[in-house]
Amino acid sequence: LHFSDAKADKNDLRLSNFSSFIVEHNLHTWWIHLNPQQNLLFTQDVGGLLVTDPSEFTFSTKACQTN
Repeated sequence: LHFSDAKADKNDLRLSNFSSFIVEHNLHTWWIHLNPQQNLLFTQDVGGLLVTDPSEFTFSTKACQTN
C-alpha cells in the first residue's frame, strides 16, 4: 500500500477492502484494524499515519427513541 502522496479519500477502493472511512467533525480518517491491540489511522488532513490502542477509546451508542 502506498500512502506517500496522502491523497486517499473515502472512495479509495484499495483502502475500502480492509478498512473503514470515518468522518468525525472536521477529521476524515481511514480506520484500519491491525489486531486487537492496534488500529492504524490514516488521515489526509494531517498527511500522516497514527497507530492507536483501541482500549484508549470508549464508544457508547443509544437507540433512537421512536415517537
